[in-house]
Amino acid sequence: MARLNADGTLDPAFDPRPNTYTYGLAVQPDGKVLIAGSFTTLQPTGGAVLTNHPYLARLNADGTLDAAFDPRPDNNVNWLAVQADASCCSPGDFTAFQPNGGTLYNRSSLARLNADGTVDTGFAPNPDGPVQSLALQADGKILCGGGFQNVAGVQRAYFARLNANGALDTSFDPRPNYWVYGVAQAGGWEDAAGRHLQRAPPQRLGYQHGDPQRLCPGASTTRLAASTAHPPALRASI
Repeated sequence: MARLNADGTLDPAFDPRPNTYTYGLAVQPDGKVLIAGSFTTLQPTGGAVLTNHPYLARLNADGTLDAAFDPRPDNNVNWLAVQADASCCSPGDFTAFQPNGGTLYNRSSLARLNADGTVDTGFAPNPDGPVQSLALQADGKILCGGGFQNVAGVQRAYFARLNANGALDTSFDPRPNYWVYGVAQAGGWEDAAGRHLQRAPPQRLGYQHGDPQRLCPGASTTRLAASTAHPPALRASI
């Protein structure tokens, strides 16, 4: 993980050093950076202290660890999206969170965290399979893509929309026939490094089926994009 200056040069002061992959990040309005992935430790600036902080962490603007934020999911977190109230929606391969080593909260594949890293106990959509990506709509609704078949006990294969409180939006039922690995609203895609891929609306943008390396516009005028081809290094968000 690295941060680049505006001219493309490396910012050597920003060096959190997760021990393995970072799948997603989100920058908060205060400049702090949420990171998600398969990492289990961080070693900021190469210091002597190796800190156990698995799968989801928050960094200060200088790349050091914000130790006060410690949600402790039990498996990978695949993506992040920060809402207007600074809460964070997190999809992944986890089944539970144990913030600060305290109470264990069962949360399968999708959770929402409060700004302090505690679990939002009122948000529990409980998809029955992996959630690979999500996107936030301007009205607060949440688009989810992945390998699930049911959400909140209702059949909704691979692609669903939640209301802001986590309840299933039953009016949205596109029914793709395979996993959805990326979702985005009109305006572009970003990869895990924050590089922006822009498209000109109202075209549809997605990965060409069978060729996950190629981004291609289509003829549809839909304002949502969904990808069923698995990109090896690119995930979609707003």
